[in-house]
Amino acid sequence: MAQFELGKLQSTAGATALQEERTGFAAFVLRSLQRYTRCDWGDVDDEGIAINNRAIGPVAGRVFAVYRHSSNPEWKIWIITEADRNATTILLPEDYPRQEYLEQPAREPSMGRQIMTIRETATRYGFPEFCIRRLVKTGEIAVIMSGTRAYITSAEFERYLQEGAKRALPPKEVWRGLPK
Repeated sequence: MAQFELGKLQSTAGATALQEERTGFAAFVLRSLQRYTRCDWGDVDDEGIAINNRAIGPVAGRVFAVYRHSSNPEWKIWIITEADRNATTILLPEDYPRQEYLEQPAREPSMGRQIMTIRETATRYGFPEFCIRRLVKTGEIAVIMSGTRAYITSAEFERYLQEGAKRALPPKEVWRGLPK
């Protein structure tokens, strides 16, 4: 669980485009965001670590982290949470001066929102919400926690579907009679 509120998760156009082009980059972003929620600030110096640790304390401040992919060093992202905790933005360093934030979270061409709540995931994929909650509780689907909210990436849910989710979940005919 995150030690501070992330607010609305959003992405710059550059970071979103790279996630759409390269699935490996999307997985890197997810791992980085998971590290971020655990207060692992990535490749920031000692002064940056101290500033971030103070920023998540009683007097909230802006939180900034840097992550580089170990196998693809050209893959580098920044994650910034605003001091008022209303938004966390994933961006490429070259996107920072332009601050071209999307109005909505990162998008994939075929699936719409990339980072979704459990309810949004259930609606988008037509799965009962209780089944998704069970998968999260048993650890079969990785989530990003922000306060009490759990977020799932569409890539993570699709990975689960491709790895045989139909065997683990009841058939659609059964869903209609089950509680949400």
